[in-house]
Amino acid sequence: MSFDCFVAALPLPVLQLIFSHVLEQQGSSVGLCLVSAVCKSWSEAVQSDPSWQHINIPKTQADCFDDYSLKHLALKAKNQLQSIKLHACRRLSTFCILEVLLNSKQLKQVSIISCPQMACYNFKYYLEAVLKQPRHHRHLEQLCFTNTHNTYSDRACKGLAEQEGIKVMLLSHGHAV
Repeated sequence: MSFDCFVAALPLPVLQLIFSHVLEQQGSSVGLCLVSAVCKSWSEAVQSDPSWQHINIPKTQADCFDDYSLKHLALKAKNQLQSIKLHACRRLSTFCILEVLLNSKQLKQVSIISCPQMACYNFKYYLEAVLKQPRHHRHLEQLCFTNTHNTYSDRACKGLAEQEGIKVMLLSHGHAV
């Protein structure tokens, strides 16, 4: 029996168990992205895995993560993306980050840490777009941005979001806004 036949014969739960270990070892969604490129059966198994509901890009892997990578991971999530955590992802464009955030309707938690391209006005734009959604369609529960500026409008935006039941944490150089 060839290796290809053996891999294709593995039941879906077994493949998902294997891939959950890849996710643990890598500490991010990048490993699953690589695994999904191996063959069609692995790609299908990865796409059906609930691990795609959470995108986590740690600082250690941020340098090799770009717009294409984020869009690819978001596409794999197939509108099931529930949390996204980006840490020091300097190669991502503001447009790409906002596009993924706004198109991920099931998103509950957003954490963008040390991504200087996401300035305070981008935070306000995203938050305003979320708040325009009818409350029963809104899933966002928690929002964390660092590198925002300590301004009155940031605090006002934060207050409005918290009135709507969204927990917001704004940090500027390690200090809460």
